[in-house]
Amino acid sequence: MHGLFKWSSKWWPGVIPLVVLWGIAAWTSTATVEADLAARSNAALKDTVLDKRRISVDGRDVTFAANAFSEDGRLSAVASVEAVPGVRLVNDETRLVPEAKPYVWSAERDVVRVTLGGNAPLPSSKSKLTEAAKAGLGGVEVVDQMALARGAPQRFDPAALLLLDQIGKLKEGKITLTDNKVALAGMARELGGRECGRYRGGARRIRSRVAAARRSER
Repeated sequence: MHGLFKWSSKWWPGVIPLVVLWGIAAWTSTATVEADLAARSNAALKDTVLDKRRISVDGRDVTFAANAFSEDGRLSAVASVEAVPGVRLVNDETRLVPEAKPYVWSAERDVVRVTLGGNAPLPSSKSKLTEAAKAGLGGVEVVDQMALARGAPQRFDPAALLLLDQIGKLKEGKITLTDNKVALAGMARELGGRECGRYRGGARRIRSRVAAARRSER
């Protein structure tokens, strides 16, 4: 018995480094698997339009959070992650982007800036409107305060782009698109800075042009 204890005392110190090495190897292997699954899950979503997407992996379990712009798009995104080889379980934390009722978008101009506010239906819409404002109003600061929301009227993008063209004719003022209704008030540049009461009436003409733009896109 004494010999057994003596023999054990010789090999026991060597076990500790082996256990440490095994733990490091297991941790490294798990971290590699998790990084690979995270990369492949993100790749599976590369063509999916989502907002605030977040992927985290614990072992082979994936937690997927994002804001989707339709229920079909949300379900399709979850299915894409579930189909990634090696994924065992998907913790679905996705949700729909809030719906706005009424759906309001606005462009407001003062002397030095144009502020885009209200709602926009997609990230691409926000980018398109912001870039169009910068291109069409050279030298004027463009501030993006638009929030993403579902419920936009049909042909929202061409209608909003048309209204941005009108804001360029104002020295200061505001154009608002509420569902399918247009409201405009401000001071026109070509009237020498006079209060533009007649330009308020011009909103009727703009509404007609917005309606025509929507019909032409159908």
